[in-house]
Amino acid sequence: MIKKIFLTFSLITFISVLSFSQTGTDDIPEPEAEEENPVFEFFQVQEKAYYMYGDSAMYAFIVKNIELPDSMLSGTVIVSFTVEKDSSLSNVIIDPRSRKMPEDHHKSALDVVSKMSGKWVPAKARDKNVRMRFSLPIRFSGDK
Repeated sequence: MIKKIFLTFSLITFISVLSFSQTGTDDIPEPEAEEENPVFEFFQVQEKAYYMYGDSAMYAFIVKNIELPDSMLSGTVIVSFTVEKDSSLSNVIIDPRSRKMPEDHHKSALDVVSKMSGKWVPAKARDKNVRMRFSLPIRFSGDK
C-alpha cells in the first residue's frame, strides 16, 4: 500500500515537472543588461541541468558517499545549489524548509552534494549554457 502511494506521488510529481518544461525559446527571458550572469529557475530554460550519469546514478552516488550523522534522525534535508555553466556547483546551501533537521544532518547533505561538483550537465537557454538553481531533497532514515 505504501509503495503504491509513493509511486503514485512520484508519478504525479514527475508529470507536474514535465508540464512546466519549455518547448520553445519564445518564453525564455533575456538576461537583463545589468545582470550578466543570471541564475535561471528550471521553468525558465529550454533544457534543465541534470546529473550527467542520470538520476539513479546520482542517488547511488549519494548513498555511497554520504557520511551519516551519529544522531541519525528520520527526515528530509533539501539542499539548494546553482549548477554553473561549466558543470560545477556553487551557492550550496540548506533550503530554509529543512531548518528543523539537526546541524549534523545539514553538514552530511552539504558535503555529499559538494562532492558532485563537475558531474552535471548545465542548463540551456537560447541554446547557450546558463546557470540554473537546483533543489535536491536528501532523505534520512532513522536506521543506520
